[in-house]
Amino acid sequence: MSTLFDQVAAGPTVVSPQQLGAAPQLSDAEVTEFAKAFEAAFAAGDLAGAEALIDKQAMVDRTLAGIEIDPKIAAGFGDGMRSGMGSLVREIGASGANGNYVFLRVRDVNGEKRPLFRLTPPDGGINYHELILTRGDDGAVKLADAFVYLSGETLTETMRRMVMPALAQLDKSWLQKLAQSDAAFMANYEKFGEMNRLRQAGQHAEWLAMYDKLPVEMQALKPIRIGRVMAAQQVNEQEYMKAMEEFRKGFPNDPSLLLMEIDYYYLRKQYDATRKTIEKLDTAVGGDPRLDSMLADLLAAAGEVPAAREVAENAVKKHPDHEDNHWLLVGVQLRQKDHAAVLAELKKMDQQFVVAWTDFTASESYADFVQSPEYQEWLAYLADKQGSAPAAE
Repeated sequence: MSTLFDQVAAGPTVVSPQQLGAAPQLSDAEVTEFAKAFEAAFAAGDLAGAEALIDKQAMVDRTLAGIEIDPKIAAGFGDGMRSGMGSLVREIGASGANGNYVFLRVRDVNGEKRPLFRLTPPDGGINYHELILTRGDDGAVKLADAFVYLSGETLTETMRRMVMPALAQLDKSWLQKLAQSDAAFMANYEKFGEMNRLRQAGQHAEWLAMYDKLPVEMQALKPIRIGRVMAAQQVNEQEYMKAMEEFRKGFPNDPSLLLMEIDYYYLRKQYDATRKTIEKLDTAVGGDPRLDSMLADLLAAAGEVPAAREVAENAVKKHPDHEDNHWLLVGVQLRQKDHAAVLAELKKMDQQFVVAWTDFTASESYADFVQSPEYQEWLAYLADKQGSAPAAE
């Protein structure tokens, strides 16, 4: 069964802001309070709690905006959509559990306050969600939609493509009033469904063959272009480069381009371009310590260890209160076998954070360090700390 995010390459949509009304006036405090509650629910695995923070009717309204259908049909369809929104929460929960769904900051987007979240799935990669909030009938702040960086569109745009074919089975009167892109989607939705099945089955060359048969106006749409890049990457470098170049020309400032270009440049060992792209993404999201870690890891893996250390040191300077950045720096120092620097950083971390130290001799990464005089200094430091600790009463 395909999920909401699986539909990213399924087709087009345009949600009309005029039909959704003005964004609610929310304070920074209200938005931050909501974001922390949303983050905490996923961190605790409380999917029911996360689902309760969604304004399901607002999400239905945004999904069906501009589709003029019989009110009774719309009401019944809305009931079905609301009951099925638990799958959306479960999907985010599957990727965002154990602290992988992190609230970064409140952003101002055209006068609308949106909490920005970072999603780091267990299988790697990175994505960002800008949550679009509303005020529910009860006055509480709730989720109405989200802009997904990797797909370059909102969740309700993705959902819209899922429901349009089913709606057409119940009421075809609205089809005559569709915008050109939506009309083209409806004329080809069976092909899009087959393309999704091909992608899920790993038949990427076949996906590209179907793409070549789509109408030109459909080939030019962002979700289709993203799907093309993803498929081409699995086929060959020539197809991938062609798909990336055409996407870059069509959507030069799109957030999804930055996410795709990181892989594009890194796979071609263009490390300076990789670094610049990650820095652009960092600027676009307003700063994210995880991107420093990503860049340092990429550079270190590519053998650019001095550059990786520079990135790690800058990450610590920018965000000294993030423990992960210090571990990042230690990891690079270990690669360089700079044992004196490792010792100094470990002591700094011990004094700044509450760290449950483990036995380094059990870690292959520390194999050289444990053979060094600095490791003996580290053991002596811990023993001295233990000896000077006040006795428990």
